[in-house]
Amino acid sequence: MKLLHRPLFTLTLLAAVAGCASDEERRQAEGGFDYLELRTSKPLVVPPGLTPVAVGERYNIPVTKSRGGVGGAVSILPPPQLIPLAEGSSVVEGLDRYAVRFEITEGQGNLRDTTWYTLWEYFADAGLQGRFWDREQGVVITDWHTVDLSEKKSLWSRLNPFGDKARQELIRQRFLFTLDIASHGRSATLGASLLEFERELDGQRQSGLSPEERRVYVVGLLNEAVAWYEYKQRLIAADSGSQGQLITLGLGKDGSGVPIFVADANFNRTWASLTDALERLGFVIEDRDKTKGTFFVLYEGSASFWSSMFGADDELPLEREKFQVMVGELTNDRTSITILDDENRPLSDEVAAKVHPVLARELATSP
Repeated sequence: MKLLHRPLFTLTLLAAVAGCASDEERRQAEGGFDYLELRTSKPLVVPPGLTPVAVGERYNIPVTKSRGGVGGAVSILPPPQLIPLAEGSSVVEGLDRYAVRFEITEGQGNLRDTTWYTLWEYFADAGLQGRFWDREQGVVITDWHTVDLSEKKSLWSRLNPFGDKARQELIRQRFLFTLDIASHGRSATLGASLLEFERELDGQRQSGLSPEERRVYVVGLLNEAVAWYEYKQRLIAADSGSQGQLITLGLGKDGSGVPIFVADANFNRTWASLTDALERLGFVIEDRDKTKGTFFVLYEGSASFWSSMFGADDELPLEREKFQVMVGELTNDRTSITILDDENRPLSDEVAAKVHPVLARELATSP
């Protein structure tokens, strides 16, 4: 049986910066920056005795004291966003650090112990080590972590869209994590910030870290931690709900004649197993809303990262585009799955018939 794996949300960031252009070009606006070389023309000299030409001031460019970058120094990449992926989680605003709040879910037990244990597991997976930990005060300070960004497979290389992979770039960083448990014990707020940062480029020490780079590292790391937390909760839910039985998947139609897939499992188990199956089939999950039973996905084909890792050889007869995967409860132990394209059109009967055996196989091998 194949194991569930944690989602990797930096893949969306990778997709945004992928292509033939260099990392520097991807950050910059198109069209060139020749305008930076323009100079203000001298006033028209009027010979004595002639009336000066009236000059309006409508198009004068005001003098500014701004010290920000201009031209190619201005990044057009959108800032990374916190993704409250885990069930019952939300982004916390108004703090001096990036933070996500978790609400306790059924069967989760002690929220403080669960969150700390999961965070330390994530540290081990990401290669981070703790230097200071105060469990009761809710503080963890990591030790210095050195990473070679020229290694494209490293987590930190994926998190950083600004580095030049053709050069030897080393970074050293230390993070602060905080965990605040509400007085009622039913919610916890996990925050993160960057304490110290050092960089070497081709052996030369580099100074300074732009706000956008700081945000990339902190938000990217916190998203990875939240993704790990969600992954562990899915494992627990799948183990508690599977009862040793495999999910079988049928093919049918709803009352409107739209092709649907029918899983012989309850909604929660189908939702958890489908998350894993979609990723193995080459879908990137860009967003999800469990309350509405909807996955928002991008199909990248079986040559995607997850397909190559898990050995899925089947190419689904789908375009490389966005889809919605709708999950609905039919009965206590039967759940419907409907796939719509980016224009809310369902699969044709022919395409649904080809997708069915591939999706059925992946659901059957999920916990």
